[in-house]
Amino acid sequence: MVAEDFTITFEPTLPDPESIDPEQVDIHYNHGTDTLFIHLFGRQRPAIALDVDEHTYFRIDPRTHEIIGVQIERFLATVVV
Repeated sequence: MVAEDFTITFEPTLPDPESIDPEQVDIHYNHGTDTLFIHLFGRQRPAIALDVDEHTYFRIDPRTHEIIGVQIERFLATVVV
């Protein structure tokens, strides 16, 4: 059995700034992978990663297509100089 390639197309939407509770925003840096995670609504919402560029991904709610976070790989190596 061979898996078929498929593409899901959607337009991510920005969250309403009023819906972001600062108490729920979670910022986490993983030293082992040099990755910065910013979760706008905490870590409990499932997300898929949508690549923005070589090191940056939007974390997208697969049900609503809302941007719920950002993931930056090689953070210290590429962003902090």
